[in-house]
Amino acid sequence: MSKLKQVLIPSIALFVICAVVSLALAGTNFITKDTIKKSEQTALQNSLSVAVPNADEFKEMHIQNNVYYTALKDNSPIAYVIETKAKGYGGDITALTAISKDGKLLKVTVTDASNETTGIGTKVTESEFLDGFTGSPDNVDGVTGATYSSNGVKQAVKNAFEIFEKIGGEK
Repeated sequence: MSKLKQVLIPSIALFVICAVVSLALAGTNFITKDTIKKSEQTALQNSLSVAVPNADEFKEMHIQNNVYYTALKDNSPIAYVIETKAKGYGGDITALTAISKDGKLLKVTVTDASNETTGIGTKVTESEFLDGFTGSPDNVDGVTGATYSSNGVKQAVKNAFEIFEKIGGEK
């Protein structure tokens, strides 16, 4: 067998394998994208309903580059749920902060802390930490060993209040 065949045949085989696997991955993504989107929407609606349980509906709104949801009861705004991001230890932390129309902090939910250290930084997603925010974001104790992650959530809540003031919330 010539030296050219020794190099060419494995190279072609590897190319064919990579092409088949890439097509299979692309096909799987195409087939499941609607299911994934529905699942994400359901998770968001569940998070919004937990944040403001007495709301009839949530209306998605945008201000500058930020997304927030107006919680409506009998077609009147009762609260705002504001999505914000802030830097944690391993990357951005995404939080939903529910604020009543009169400026009271109702609930904080961390929707993404996937880049934080498992078992330490991800504790910022647990209710033991998040329940400390209810009523006021001031003087919330951080998670031991997860200072950057805790500060990231605190900053996300602070950012939510800044957006709340921009959208005309009463504070």
